[in-house]
Amino acid sequence: MADLSTPDLCVIGGGTAGLAAAEAARNRGASVVLVERAALGGEGLYSGGAASRALSASAARAQIMRNAAPFGIADAEAKVNFRQVHDHVQSVVARLSPEASAEHMAALGVEILAGEGSFADPRTLKVGDRLVRARAFIVATGATTVVPAIDGLDEIPFFTAETIFENTRKLSHLVVIGEGFAALEIAQAYKRLGSDVTVLAAGSALPDSDPELADIALRRLREEGVAIIEGVDVAIQPRSQGIGVLVRTGEREDRLDASHILIAGRRLPNLDMLGLDKARIRRAATDRARLELGPTLRTSNPRVFAIGDAAAGPQLGHLARHQAQIAVDAAIYGKAPAYNRQAIPLIAFTDPEIAEIGLTEPMAKARLKTRYRVLRASFADSHRARAERNAHGLAKLVVAPNGRILGAGIVAEGAGELAAFFALAIARNLSARDLAALVAPYPTVSEIATELGRAFLRDEKPSAWMERRAAFKRLLP
Repeated sequence: MADLSTPDLCVIGGGTAGLAAAEAARNRGASVVLVERAALGGEGLYSGGAASRALSASAARAQIMRNAAPFGIADAEAKVNFRQVHDHVQSVVARLSPEASAEHMAALGVEILAGEGSFADPRTLKVGDRLVRARAFIVATGATTVVPAIDGLDEIPFFTAETIFENTRKLSHLVVIGEGFAALEIAQAYKRLGSDVTVLAAGSALPDSDPELADIALRRLREEGVAIIEGVDVAIQPRSQGIGVLVRTGEREDRLDASHILIAGRRLPNLDMLGLDKARIRRAATDRARLELGPTLRTSNPRVFAIGDAAAGPQLGHLARHQAQIAVDAAIYGKAPAYNRQAIPLIAFTDPEIAEIGLTEPMAKARLKTRYRVLRASFADSHRARAERNAHGLAKLVVAPNGRILGAGIVAEGAGELAAFFALAIARNLSARDLAALVAPYPTVSEIATELGRAFLRDEKPSAWMERRAAFKRLLP
């Protein structure tokens, strides 16, 4: 007879989202069983945020050396040791690993079951010879990069966004097949580290970003030498030396000589092994790869919630942790605030970074027609940005006619740091008038927020009462 566990909460998946949920539940006094089939930490640690930022940090140092002349310092081409870059990335991951270790979770009182979980019925999960009958379950199984059906791809070795961080050699010509944040972050990093890089996107290279912001970021990447070709069909031509890549754009055909291929793009939640039918968990009607979720991330089975990539969210640690808090409160207390995706910043860690919160301008145009305004401020007007020669940036706000902030978008170095400020403004229903009243320290890029508020006031006509008051004051001696 199989052993039976009856915790308050069972978390399926030990990545960023699952660990955050387990820790949050323990902080609320709940008993927790965590099920993970591989290493704790997941891709968010080993090939996601931490590893990607570490790789980009190495690449940024090389780029600074290459472009020092405007500051009165001689340019120098960096000598890159890819083995040491790899070791730097792994050392960063290693320093963070204890936070995601089995020992750390056990010290919190979390019971860990190693293995793959599959539902046996709507309230029971089977993990090897163990049965877990929890009061509630949280699915945090992450996602995997989709390998597209490309002629010839199955005949060659290739990297994915999960395996590229294991590389220890210079890649003479890396061809990135895919689109989105991860594809471009890695492409820019490898170009800065000395590789030739070509990005081949079936559609837009940044399909989920405001086109105005994406255009500024893509222009920078192209100026740095990253070749970005959009709207292409691709075929692979294996060779004894190198890899041939056939690129079709409309009626035009080009051939590239690649040393290595990286597949980076669409990711799908890891759901097929869970036994969803036995758990009576429905998939979304509009997308069978996703789950049908309620406002607190609850599935069609009232005992089961989904967070992180399993909830169709992008691979962002802050988003996963926010979802974990909501799902845990709903599972333990039966009450939680509704999940509001619009209040969470979406960040592309390219250089310049792209940060978006709430409604974008295209969204506002589709949903609100003319009942909105767009305010813009250029980083060229920021004294701090000019001093640091980072003036090629833009911040924009989408506001209601009364000034309430509905959305914000920033493309600039450090855009992610400003994003937190605008996320709070949207969450607290602040208006552009509140930004105009902000006294930002000088010289800092935060003055951009004040400038956006002033842009709203410049176009606002004084009320009839204020006009009468001004007229009365003019009559006084």
